[in-house]
Order: sequence, then C-alpha cells, then structure tokens
Amino acid sequence: MIGKVSAEIAEAVFEAIPIEISIVDTNDKVLAWNKHKTRIFKRPEAVVGRNVRDCHPKKSLDKVSAS
Repeated sequence: MIGKVSAEIAEAVFEAIPIEISIVDTNDKVLAWNKHKTRIFKRPEAVVGRNVRDCHPKKSLDKVSAS
C-alpha cells in the first residue's frame, strides 16, 4: 500500500466493502474480521486468538488454506 491511513479509516474501509475479511497471523491464529452487514458467517469474539482451522466445520476445512 502506498501512503498511510489511520486505524479509523482502515476500519471504515473494511466495513464498507461488501466482502467478508478475516485476518489470520503467520501462526494461523485469528486476529480480527470485519463486521460487514452482509456477513454470511457470524463469529463470536471468543474466536480471536484461536487457530483458524478450529473455527470451521470439519467438512469445510479443505476450503481453509494457509499460504
């Protein structure tokens, strides 16, 4: 990204774009996600800090990929 934006502007952008965004660290731990109104999958805040694979139904794990 070129330039810098405040955390408030970044959050506003994440909430405004009509897609679901989840942020996972290099250890596959969930850090955050956007609260967009059109979210298909609702998540409890207790998910923060958990392994991303532990937050998905077993039948969908093949769609969760860590690169």
